[in-house]
This record gives sequence, C-alpha cells and structure tokens, in this order.
Amino acid sequence: MKLTGLAWRCVCIIVSSTIVITAAACQPDGTRPGFSLSGQMAPFPEDWGFSNQHREIAIEVSTPYFIPHSITIWCVEVDGQLFVAAATPNQKLWPGWVADDPNIRLRVGGLIYETRLELLTAQASLERVLDAYRVKYELPERSAQEEPMRIWSVMSRE
Repeated sequence: MKLTGLAWRCVCIIVSSTIVITAAACQPDGTRPGFSLSGQMAPFPEDWGFSNQHREIAIEVSTPYFIPHSITIWCVEVDGQLFVAAATPNQKLWPGWVADDPNIRLRVGGLIYETRLELLTAQASLERVLDAYRVKYELPERSAQEEPMRIWSVMSRE
C-alpha cells in the first residue's frame, strides 16, 4: 500500500506529536524516573537558601547508554551550600553514574542549573548535613545496621 502525500503528512504529524508528548511526559515525578529535564536555564547561585522551599528537586545524570536519566531527590542547604544524598546507594544505578561523570543538571522549581557533584567525605561535614536532613524531613536517627548514605556537595562547573 502506497501512502499519498496527505496520508504521509498525517503519519508524520502523528509520529512527531507522539514524540513531543512522550518527551514532555518523561519528566521525573515522585518515584517515576524521567529523561532530560526541561526548564529555564539559570546561573549557579551564590546561596542555595531558596532551595529550602522545595521538598524535592530533580537531578539529571549521564548514563552509559547516552540517554539522560532524571529522578526526584531530597536536598538540604547548609550555610548557603546545597547537598544531595542517596540512601541505599548500592541499590541504585544513578550514584555509580555520578561517580563516572559528576557533571549533572538540577531542576529546582522551574529553573535548571548545570552543576557537578563532589562526594562529601569529611566526617564533621557529613554529620552537619545528616542533621539538616533529619530536621528538614523529620527523619529518625539512622541505625548502625543501615547502609550509609552517599552525600554530595553541589558545586559550580566553573
């Protein structure tokens, strides 16, 4: 069966509309991951205090199969610095992808920030950030048997 010009245009419109709708619907939401984040680009802020207004933000990481992967994540701000963490990081793929490529994108509200993550290792800093998580999200103390969280500081790419 040969398609006429009009039929061919209809097929193209349907396919392109499906792609656009699918891409728009593929933003992370709750526990559902997504692909590339959309929003207005913004410069790296001097102070992340405004992030306290947001219970969740979105993070986009690079994957080994060249398709961006985005998820929603909790964040805390301590002294103007933003931190993100992964509970049970060995049970998730994205923390390993961050180890391979720490350049990420964050969406806070409707704004996108191109950043990089730096693994936090100093014990004193880790405790301050964990305390901030406990307060913001009303979390109980972590038990010694729980897998440790992996915490990153959000840094400028420059």
